[in-house]
Amino acid sequence: MSIASKRKLKAVYSLISKDLKKVDAFISETLKSGSDAAARPLVEHVLESQGKRVRPVLLILSAYTLSKDNALSDDQYERLIKVAAAIELIHMASLVHDDVIDDADVRRDQASIKAKWGNPAAVAFGVYLYSISLQLIAESGLISVLESLSLAVKGMCEGELFQLAGREQYDLSVSDYKAVIKRKTADLFVSACKSGALVSGASSEQINKVGGFGHALGMIFQITDDVLDIVGDGDHLKKEMGQDLVAGQVTLPFIYLQEAFSREEQLKFLDMTKSKVFDFKWIQTQIEAYGIEKRVKEDIKSYEDLAKISLSNAVESKYKKALLDVLDFVVNRS
Repeated sequence: MSIASKRKLKAVYSLISKDLKKVDAFISETLKSGSDAAARPLVEHVLESQGKRVRPVLLILSAYTLSKDNALSDDQYERLIKVAAAIELIHMASLVHDDVIDDADVRRDQASIKAKWGNPAAVAFGVYLYSISLQLIAESGLISVLESLSLAVKGMCEGELFQLAGREQYDLSVSDYKAVIKRKTADLFVSACKSGALVSGASSEQINKVGGFGHALGMIFQITDDVLDIVGDGDHLKKEMGQDLVAGQVTLPFIYLQEAFSREEQLKFLDMTKSKVFDFKWIQTQIEAYGIEKRVKEDIKSYEDLAKISLSNAVESKYKKALLDVLDFVVNRS
C-alpha cells in the first residue's frame, strides 16, 4: 500500500473525527447501559478492539456529500449518529457469527467471542447486537433506512447460507463467487451509503447513485480481503492467514488459479483440500507464477471505474473527495 493512500485515509478520518467519536461514544454508552451482568464481559471485549468503522465512515460521508451545503440539521445529525451506530453494530454482530461459522479463534489481534466464551454465547451475543441495532433504527424514525438495512441483513444471511452450501466445492464459478460477496459484503456497503443519503434527504436518483458507489466499493473490499488472505501475512486483516481456504471457502484468486493449473498441479491442490493441510508457500508461488494477482486487479479496476462513475454527478466537496479517497485506499490495500 502506498504512503499516499495511507495519508489520504488518515485525512478522511481527521475530517469526520468528531462524528466518529460521537458514534463510538454512542455505541459504548448504548451497549454498556443496556447490558446485564451476563452480557457485560462480552460487551467489554468487543469494545476493546474496534475496526476501521468503514461502514459508519461511508454513511457519514454520504450524508454530508448529498446534503444541502454539506450540512445537516440538528434532527438529521441525531439520526445520523444513531443510524451509523446501528450499522456498525450490524457489522459487529456479523463478525461474531462469522467466527462461529468459520471456527475462527482470532479476531482483530485478540481471541474471538467464540474462542473465549464458546459457540452458544457467541450466537446469542450476535443476535443481541442485531436486536440493539434494530432498536436504534426504529428510534431514528426512518422507515426507508429500516427497509434498506433489513434487506442488507437478509442478503448477508442468504450469502452466508449459499457459501455454507458450497463449502469445499472447489469448482465454484466466478459469477457464483461474485453473487456471494455481493450479499455478504457489498449489500451492507450499499445500505451504509444509501442510509447516509436518506438521512440527508437526498433525491431518489442521488440515493441510487451513491448506492452504486457502495456496491462497487464493497465488491472491491471483499476481493482485496480474499487476496490478502492468501498473499498477506495475516497482519493486514488481523486474522490467521489462509483462514478462508482452510474453512473450505473458495475465493476469486483460487478460481483463477485452478483455471491456470496443469493437471498435475490441480491434483496436488485437490490433495491439500482433502487433507486440510495446505502448503501456502507453494500456493503463493503459483499465484505469482501464473499472474493471478494481476488478473484479480483487472476485476478490481472495473469496479473502481464503476464507483467513480457513480459519484461523477455529485457536487464537488471535501466529503465527496473523502469518499474517493476511501475508494483509493481500499483499491490499493492489497
